[in-house]
Amino acid sequence: MTQRIDSTDVTIRPFEAGDQAAVAALFVAVNRDLAPPDRAAAFESYIARSLDAEIGDIARYYDRHRGWFFCATVDHELVGMFGLEPRDGSTVELRRMYVALAHRRLGLGRALLVAAEEAARAEGFARLVLSTSAIQEQALGLYGTSGFREVRVETEPEASHKALGGGLTRYHFEKAL
Repeated sequence: MTQRIDSTDVTIRPFEAGDQAAVAALFVAVNRDLAPPDRAAAFESYIARSLDAEIGDIARYYDRHRGWFFCATVDHELVGMFGLEPRDGSTVELRRMYVALAHRRLGLGRALLVAAEEAARAEGFARLVLSTSAIQEQALGLYGTSGFREVRVETEPEASHKALGGGLTRYHFEKAL
């Protein structure tokens, strides 16, 4: 699907094998940008865990978890991405929604979110869930203005490929589709 965002044609489409290196590079760049100086080492560990467990082989991970991964491109350059991972028969989780630094504040995040909702509905899911951390203020604002309801706030004690850990506050949201 191609959309016009801020006078730019953006294509949002399923992941292709040739996207792998760009997906990993975008993941690393965004997470390094998010890292507060006092947590840089923790973010580097999180990046390494995530590359090993998921981001380093998107096709294998999402196939194994019966999910889908999408890429947003402008002139064949990856500028955004997101994954959908089923939780149960009616609920799917939005994961790894990132926008390249140079393409932020243009409406691409909202377009990715709408595309994720449409893809989830098309697969028959009735509810979309997601989580984001306190340091992702733009994401918190986007979900709050997009009909998502905050359902839980927690402190991440454990580090994993899905969470930084180390006491970072994480917000959980849901939306009926």
